[in-house]
Amino acid sequence: MRCIKEGVWAIGGASFVMMIGAIFTAPVVRAESNSAIDGVNISIPVACTMVGTVTSAHTTSTIGGTQVSDIGTTKINTVCNDKNGYLVYAKGTTQNASNEVVLSAVVGSSYDIKTGTGTSADGRSSWGMKLTQVTGDNEYPPEIVSGYNVYTAVPNTWTKVAYRESATSSIASSQFTTTYNVYTTIDQPAGNYSGQVQYVMLHPSNTTVLPTTTLESAFAAAKKQKVTVSDPVTGQRGDFYRMQDMENAICNAATYTDDNNSIQLVDVRDNKLYWVTKLQDGHCWMTQNLDLDLTSGVALTSENTDLNDNSLNRSYYAGYSYNPTSKVISWSPTNTTVTDIMSWENDYNVAYSFDPGEWYWDGDDSTLNCDYLDSTQGCTHFTQDRTNSNKHLSVGNYYNWSAAIASNGSGSLSDSTYDNVNLNPQNSICPKGWRLPTIANPTGGDAYSQPNSRGEFGRLKYLYNGGGSTDPKLISAPLWFVQSGVVSGGTLYFPGVEAVYLSSTVVSSNDAYSLYFKATSVIPAHSRNRGNGGSVRCVAR
Repeated sequence: MRCIKEGVWAIGGASFVMMIGAIFTAPVVRAESNSAIDGVNISIPVACTMVGTVTSAHTTSTIGGTQVSDIGTTKINTVCNDKNGYLVYAKGTTQNASNEVVLSAVVGSSYDIKTGTGTSADGRSSWGMKLTQVTGDNEYPPEIVSGYNVYTAVPNTWTKVAYRESATSSIASSQFTTTYNVYTTIDQPAGNYSGQVQYVMLHPSNTTVLPTTTLESAFAAAKKQKVTVSDPVTGQRGDFYRMQDMENAICNAATYTDDNNSIQLVDVRDNKLYWVTKLQDGHCWMTQNLDLDLTSGVALTSENTDLNDNSLNRSYYAGYSYNPTSKVISWSPTNTTVTDIMSWENDYNVAYSFDPGEWYWDGDDSTLNCDYLDSTQGCTHFTQDRTNSNKHLSVGNYYNWSAAIASNGSGSLSDSTYDNVNLNPQNSICPKGWRLPTIANPTGGDAYSQPNSRGEFGRLKYLYNGGGSTDPKLISAPLWFVQSGVVSGGTLYFPGVEAVYLSSTVVSSNDAYSLYFKATSVIPAHSRNRGNGGSVRCVAR
């Protein structure tokens, strides 16, 4: 052994480090009162996801009188990081005005194929859905709710169709498939038919939160573009979807109803903004009165206005023209909208309209009629305070029936269309994609106390007012009808007390049907002289 360096000794070629000096020992650690302990807590929320992959397109071709099954396949993969599993709900989102799920027909809604078993047992053309488990080595197939493992009707409300209550591991992972069938009768018209079914996945602790498609998201999904406008009346400026871009598919896609599914759209004819709401009848309605001014000699066209019939072979099409190259229909009103009510004439055959100025009803129908709108003269019903006003309650303009149907000569329409609204005029001053409401004779029972009443004002009365004879539900959210009164012979009668809303349905050569109401009376099919001026609310086609 030889010294190499103090504190380091070489033994057999190996080196060891040796401490020179004092020897220390580790103290015993005790938890004293002035010590601190860190706690670590990690929370992992429940996460359930569902992804659908179309493995075979849901597309087929068929002929009348046959049944086609197993139309396409979508494999739906589900994962939920909780052993309590998940729930799957389904709903058909292509629905008609009666909330029935349909395959929508391009040849007209009267030929829609309604949901059913998709077999001849339904006695009509129908389509249905079916779910099937997918099993495998690492999968835990869900339970299919009884009835949905065979072809059955697509539900029209959110309905549980599959579930997994628990898993053998902490992850409930599984797969199932969807497919469809269709039966068509021998007389089903040729054409394309399409529909949609939405599936959602929920955790059992969260069964009340189901997805809603707003009108805003429905416009976005349809890839419609917003335009930047400034309302010439209110000065409100922003980016808005166009009234003229409303389509049946957009309204059908909106699954939420009433005031929470309202949207402001712009009428590109004058850049005025209107509130629009999907209501419980399945239709999208303007919930604000039309305020369009007409100008003599300035044409409205089928590119922006509800002008659809290009046959131009009806005598009431005075002022119309048709360009066969561009396929654009034009209508030039004979009369400009008047601002002096004394200029109004009760001529039911010629279009008249009246702009009273920008007034908002304050919702008060408890005092006597004023026969005018001006609050500065003591009429407490109306205000011009735009800042604090409910824009839904804008009075808008007044139109006689000829103006409402966009006609300079409607006198030839003399026969009642109450029993067949297909004979109603097909044009109106509503924006393109919108129309006047219809009032039709029911096939049976009371026309105004049925949820499926063919009278569209009557249906709203039933759904929101319980068929009652008073008006509180009509003048409040989500309908917001305004008691704007009626114009006759150069005078405004009963503003703040009564309301008249025009329809496209004919009573006789002198009269047309309208919605009439006041605080103590609601008449959804009221015969009114066509020369009088009333309010207009449009409904999406």
